[in-house]
Amino acid sequence: MSSRTKVLSLYRDLLHCSSRFAAYNFRDYAIRRTQDAFRAAKNETDPARIEALIAQAEKELGVVKRQSVISQLYGGNKLVIESRGKKLVLVCRSDNFGGKEPLKEDTSNTPIRNDSVNGPPTCKPDDGKAGNDAAPNKSADLSSALSRPSDKPNGPRDANF
Repeated sequence: MSSRTKVLSLYRDLLHCSSRFAAYNFRDYAIRRTQDAFRAAKNETDPARIEALIAQAEKELGVVKRQSVISQLYGGNKLVIESRGKKLVLVCRSDNFGGKEPLKEDTSNTPIRNDSVNGPPTCKPDDGKAGNDAAPNKSADLSSALSRPSDKPNGPRDANF
């Protein structure tokens, strides 16, 4: 096998094995390190140096293979930045008086809809006259807390406003 074919094969194998890490940080680091190392050695012409770099890349490939398997065995939960296309949005319409399902998982990339004409959508509390024996709705407390500005700042960022 020619050295060019061998180098390209090693590069592909390293990227493939690096992308199999369960943890985002390790996966991203291994991919970035592989790309940086191969870019740095792209213009190397000395045959002895090329052979040394190939031997080093083969060692690295063995390490990455072992570590990615171990990472898959003991993988944890995914980070927030790894879940693509899913976002949690608060959908609150003017006709939703009971507030039964305010939280929905939205997989589309559409913006939050505003159903009211004169401002942002609001959730009105259930007045209890509808004949249902359910517990009183606590969305009134939430909506009033969200609409009133607080007297105290919530942290160092709010103190500047």
